[in-house]
Amino acid sequence: MLQLPLVHVRPAQHLLEGSEGGDFYLLRGSYTNHMLRTPDGWRIERLVQHVGWADGNRGAVAEAVARTRAKRGMGQPAPGGCYGVERS
Repeated sequence: MLQLPLVHVRPAQHLLEGSEGGDFYLLRGSYTNHMLRTPDGWRIERLVQHVGWADGNRGAVAEAVARTRAKRGMGQPAPGGCYGVERS
C-alpha cells in the first residue's frame, strides 16, 4: 500500500453560541494528513494539527462535539481528542 503525507495551511473560525468560555474560537496553523492508498481508494490514516496561534474559547470545539453527541444520545469521545486529531 502507498502512503503519502499532505500538508495544508489554513485558518479555522468556530462559533458556539451560548458557551461559557465565549462564542468564538479562531486559530491558524497547518494540518498534515497521512494518506493511505487502499484497494477502495485513498483514505486518511492519520491527521496531525500544528497550531500556530489561537484566540478565544479554546474549549469550543470539544464543547460542540459534546453537545452534538448528547443530542444524538452518544457517549463521550475517546480520550486524546474530540475527533482523533493529534496536536503537535
